[in-house]
Amino acid sequence: FIFDPSGRLAYWWSSVVSAAFTYNFWVIIYRIAIQEINDDTKTFWFSLDYTADAIYFLDIFFRFRTGYLDDGVLETNSFKLRIRYMNSTLFYSDCLSLLPLDFLYLSFGFKSACRCFRLVKIYRFWSFLDRTERHTNWPNVIRSLTLLHYVMAIFHWNTCLSVIVWRTWGENNSSSYIHANNANNNLNGFFYRSSLHMTSAGSLDRSPVSKAGFLFAVLQFVFGLLLFAAILGHVANIVANVSANKRDFQTRLDQVKHYMTTRRVPEQLQLRVIRWFDYLWTGKKRGESAVDEDVTLSLLPDKLRSEIALHLHLETLKRVEVFQHTEVGFLRSLVLCMKSVLFSPGDFICRKGEIGREMYVVSRGKLQVLSDEGSVLATLKPGSYFGELSILNTGSNRRTASVISVGHSDLFCLSKVDLWNVLQDYPRARIRLEAIALKKMQGYQKAEQQKEKQGLFSFCIFLIFVFTFRLNMWKNMWKSFFTNIIGINYD
Repeated sequence: FIFDPSGRLAYWWSSVVSAAFTYNFWVIIYRIAIQEINDDTKTFWFSLDYTADAIYFLDIFFRFRTGYLDDGVLETNSFKLRIRYMNSTLFYSDCLSLLPLDFLYLSFGFKSACRCFRLVKIYRFWSFLDRTERHTNWPNVIRSLTLLHYVMAIFHWNTCLSVIVWRTWGENNSSSYIHANNANNNLNGFFYRSSLHMTSAGSLDRSPVSKAGFLFAVLQFVFGLLLFAAILGHVANIVANVSANKRDFQTRLDQVKHYMTTRRVPEQLQLRVIRWFDYLWTGKKRGESAVDEDVTLSLLPDKLRSEIALHLHLETLKRVEVFQHTEVGFLRSLVLCMKSVLFSPGDFICRKGEIGREMYVVSRGKLQVLSDEGSVLATLKPGSYFGELSILNTGSNRRTASVISVGHSDLFCLSKVDLWNVLQDYPRARIRLEAIALKKMQGYQKAEQQKEKQGLFSFCIFLIFVFTFRLNMWKNMWKSFFTNIIGINYD
């Protein structure tokens, strides 16, 4: 079995190894400075220590069975994997992290400093954090938690080093600036004063009493200054990333507003534009806006773009009757040509009499089909489509009705040019669609002829009615004339 380095199993295993490293990172320095292993605690500490060592040991076997990309292809040959890993610096780092210096306990007693090589595994911890930040949907949260962990770890190490200096280099005087207020071994007091010194947030009511103490104090302040600058930079980067989208969006809006002002665009039209931007920003915050879809997907190779487009648009495209039962390759090529368009309330998607060059599929929103008098003929909801004959007809095809957007509407658009460009590579689909288009056009023409025949028949009936009415009227008129004027009675 070969592990994929980009797979989820490899990721979760790296999280286990990172947890083992984090344990060593926090505990080793703590035991050196504060509370070393003794007979009362050795069972507890040994169980944790050697559990972490077992994880390190298993990680070496995991690395032997982890593939790598060779010319873009995952290498699964176990012999090549073993040779590559053993010839890399990672193998020697992993072996160094398991150096069994614990046997020195037998000669020198319990000294946690013998386990300091366990910290060499830090590269696995960094790799885990990097992948977590890249794969999560909340990268800024991960960055903030990572920063907080780093800060607390630095304070922890500084506290432990302060205790070592206090006990080793003569800073064991109660007047020393390192000394805690309550007790010589009060960890909370040491941690509190260490955080004050590192951040320069507190005044030094005590001074060092030895050269080592003075040197350590200076190093604390210098390192604290660098830490403070690093934290500010990191926080500024997080804030900038959070507000980057809003800043770019606001820049666009300001440019459009400046353009409309300089061009003296009517206020009513300016208000519509601003409302459109409001809707666009609301959609971006919900992750539903498709305006930047082309820019985002342009970063991906065609294959991935095709897969995403298939997931988003294929089922929608299959609803269109003329595209049903066509080749899969044709549909795969066609979905890449579909573009998302956004319409504001009151916008006309098309008007009656215009030359149709696109078809539309409703993704979100509500549209109305209007007659010449402005009455609503039909309401189009998500999943509806219209204009398919406009892109199938090789000649000019005028719109038969006007379509207006009731609210904010998101539509998928497919142009005639894109369709026929794709059809050049799929002659069978082209023949089929041309036959469907011809059949539909003949059906529409037959319907029109039927309407004309019905209209002609109705007109003839009307003429017969008028002729009969006129004939009766003239008959009555002549009858009255002969009866009243001449005196001849036809009855």
